[in-house]
Amino acid sequence: MNATCLKRNGMFMTMESYKQCPPFNPDDCVPGTVQFDKDGCCQICETSNCVRVKNITRLHVKDCISIEDVEVASCTGHCDDGSRYSMEKNTMMHNCSCCQEDKFSLQQVILQCANSSKIPHDYIYVESCKCTPTKCEEYTEKKTPEQFKEHYLKNQELEEIMARLGERDHRRDRDDYYLQKKGYKGWH
Repeated sequence: MNATCLKRNGMFMTMESYKQCPPFNPDDCVPGTVQFDKDGCCQICETSNCVRVKNITRLHVKDCISIEDVEVASCTGHCDDGSRYSMEKNTMMHNCSCCQEDKFSLQQVILQCANSSKIPHDYIYVESCKCTPTKCEEYTEKKTPEQFKEHYLKNQELEEIMARLGERDHRRDRDDYYLQKKGYKGWH
């Protein structure tokens, strides 16, 4: 709250004003950057959006392992996604984007196999990442109010069943199912 003293018609009045904080999601922040603004009212941070993350590891391919440590990179972060109701079309409109590689290169590493042979192996190295517009998955496609209600009830029923089964990673499993359905193999 902020109080201001005003003079009107020869009389002093106190006027109160309240600051409204912008939407804040700590998941969108670079770790360790969450703080309060200069007024001490609202939380702010440095947003991460879509960034490249590097990791040093040994590559494992079947019964072979890289002779040396290898730098691999991946993309992580949040992109602008959302859904809104369109009065004109009487349906939900969706905007989906994905944090993914923008530029990449093929790198080669030597693998040592269990039978003592050494073989070259090419792998994809992510050079840069960006938010890329993508088609929303089928469970978020446009729906009329009736279809939306039916979809919501089915999804709610599925969530209740999964909760009863104690499946902690059912969302990941569901996403893997949709990726496999579209022909993606995933990381193995």
